Amino acid sequence: ELTKVGLRLINVNIQDITDESGYIQALGQEAAARAINEAKVSVAERERDGEIGKANAEREQRVQVSGAQATAVEGENLAKIKVAQSDAQRREQEAEAERLAAAAEKVKAAQALEEAYGFEETAERARAKREQATQHANIVVPAEIEKAKIETLAEADAEKTRRLKKGEADGLQSVMEAEARGTLAALQSKAQGFTDIVRASGGADQATLLLVTEQLPQLIEEQVKAISNLKIDSVTVWDSGKGAGGKNDTANFVSGLAGALPPLHQLTRNVGIELPEFLGKLTDNPSEAAQILEKAKSQPPAEQTATEEPAGQE
Repeated sequence: ELTKVGLRLINVNIQDITDESGYIQALGQEAAARAINEAKVSVAERERDGEIGKANAEREQRVQVSGAQATAVEGENLAKIKVAQSDAQRREQEAEAERLAAAAEKVKAAQALEEAYGFEETAERARAKREQATQHANIVVPAEIEKAKIETLAEADAEKTRRLKKGEADGLQSVMEAEARGTLAALQSKAQGFTDIVRASGGADQATLLLVTEQLPQLIEEQVKAISNLKIDSVTVWDSGKGAGGKNDTANFVSGLAGALPPLHQLTRNVGIELPEFLGKLTDNPSEAAQILEKAKSQPPAEQTATEEPAGQE
């Protein structure tokens, strides 16, 4: 208790010991009362013995006095013993009280330190928690916000790209589907046309010949173009008159130039098609073909027509 108010006990001078229960005071009163009562008993016995007889009284008195003195001394000694025992108990109790007080003081001091350390630990934890919250607010929260922003922007860009690509893919798919439908319709129409041509021609071979016949004007046109684009600045022909076969050199030159062109039958044969006989036959003797051509040119038109009719009937 003194420590709580800032005082420290150095020395104690004890003059009187009392306790709240009055135990120590009762011990002294008990010893004193016992001695007084014993003295009164001795006095009463002496008075009684004096009543019995003076003769024996002196003797008995001396004996009783001695006994009384011995008893008194014994009583005093017993009282002293009681006092000593009381002092011992007092000192023991004082020592125990001091020990308990010192122990209590140390316990209180330890508890005070423990509470102080506990408060300091709590304060440190609160400070650490506050620092952690500050760091979280200053670093983690902005980082999370930036992360969420980046993720949102990236997702938006990705969604935009996906939608653009989907739009392009849908547009391309629509175009390709339209082209495919157009191609399919064209092929179906062409296939139907070929079917009708084959049916009308009486067979696939006849239909093939018919289609080739339709292309003859273009083939002839291409054949003519083969020499039409030749750049011939000048041609000098030295004609010395008629030569072999009754033809002059100029006629031979023109016939040779025409013979240099690829024949129509040869063109169709190269692609695996055999022309019908009414279109003529490919001869192995170009000179003979040139003579026939010259002969046909020299005949009148009526005679030429009459000559060609049998070939047509054939």
